[in-house]
Amino acid sequence: MYRKQGLLAIGGAAPESPPEAFRFDPSSRSRWIVAAADSGLYHLHRWNLTPDLIVGDFDSLDKKWLEEHFPAIPRHEYRIDKDETDTEIGLRHLREEGVSDVTLVGGGGGRLDHLMGLLALFDRREFPTRWFTDREVVRAITDSHEFAATVGEIVSFFPAGPDTCRMTSLGFRWQLDGLVWRKGDAGISNECVTERCRVEVSSGRLLMVRNLNLPRAFPWRET
Repeated sequence: MYRKQGLLAIGGAAPESPPEAFRFDPSSRSRWIVAAADSGLYHLHRWNLTPDLIVGDFDSLDKKWLEEHFPAIPRHEYRIDKDETDTEIGLRHLREEGVSDVTLVGGGGGRLDHLMGLLALFDRREFPTRWFTDREVVRAITDSHEFAATVGEIVSFFPAGPDTCRMTSLGFRWQLDGLVWRKGDAGISNECVTERCRVEVSSGRLLMVRNLNLPRAFPWRET
């Protein structure tokens, strides 16, 4: 039976310590496939987490360090001149392993074109579920999502994907009920007014962005 959850560590800034969901015990670790794309391996090493596979062109990874710390981990090395980014390659390998729920970690800071490329992944037919940078967490919502919040917490929303987004909400200063969003619309700096908030998407896809520097957002939990 395939494990249906995947963690892909990528280059760029990531949380210094792992969100609570990734502090695996032996039983929970077996439900995940953990992959590193190039220098994302440094994040996993800092978290004392061993990947199941390593992918990429390895242009940002010290080969001597790799051999010293992860000599036995399966590797899929690609040439530098390629049509996919290391992140896209990592996502493809996870999909080929049967993973349907992928969390990205890393990708914060750095070049704007890299950031835009990562955001573009959420518009595709197969898209990540979550993305952790060093400062934010992005959550893709396609149905109902309820979460623990901090009163006064700032949350922003963006439609993603090709379809019109319709949604309702509970627990925000400005509710999303009745809104019809298309690509290019945005809801910046909404505010949580209760300790439990909920968003329900009836059509389309919605991205929610939260700040990790809040006690309810980090360590991360779904509920």
